[in-house]
Amino acid sequence: TYSIIQYPQKTQCLPFVAQHMRKAGYESQTFIYGGDLGFNSFNSLVTLAGFDNIITEDDFPVSAMGDKWGAHDEFTFERLLKCMDEQKQPFFDFFFTLSSHEPFTVPMEKFHDNPYLNSMYYTDKCLGEFFAEAKKKSWWDNTLFIMMADHGHDGPNRVGNEHKMKYNIPLVMAGGALAVTDTVFTRIGSQIDLAATLLPQLGISPEEFTFSKNLFSPLAPEYAFYDFNDGYGY
Repeated sequence: TYSIIQYPQKTQCLPFVAQHMRKAGYESQTFIYGGDLGFNSFNSLVTLAGFDNIITEDDFPVSAMGDKWGAHDEFTFERLLKCMDEQKQPFFDFFFTLSSHEPFTVPMEKFHDNPYLNSMYYTDKCLGEFFAEAKKKSWWDNTLFIMMADHGHDGPNRVGNEHKMKYNIPLVMAGGALAVTDTVFTRIGSQIDLAATLLPQLGISPEEFTFSKNLFSPLAPEYAFYDFNDGYGY
């Protein structure tokens, strides 16, 4: 029931991708989350990572807010696009969506009867509209977008903690900077492997990320650690 994010005395000793990107010249860095960064000590983690432009629920009007977590995705996606337009290149940004989280209330006409699927449809729609606009920008051709979930979900079928589908999340890379497109990797990994997978592509050493492995390497062992309240698995 505890995670390292709740222990600033530990997180201040960890390496951060944002820090490594800054050292490599990606000095313009924005963190966008339409909610409250005070939740679960999130603010200390973002500050330690070194983001110099932090946008939260305080930066959005009341009309953009949902029932529980904060500003809906359509408004935060708009802000992300604006930030990318205004930032000095090269930039490194982190955007955290929230509309597809329970209670799954979204500002659109109902498309799915299932609230979870309906919220996923809404966030996916916002993502599609964002990419449609991003492709028109001058920075599209040299920008990489990485999409990954922070956790899985038991879905409409309500699968239990013992079912691997509950922890099956996507890792999608897109954007004009890709040298290879329409390629599917089926190697098993987890969020922690993003560091060692991304940084070498940019000529940055991932050596400090002890627990991370490069998913593009055929020599990397296939495994993932996961946890839930009062339990964990491998």
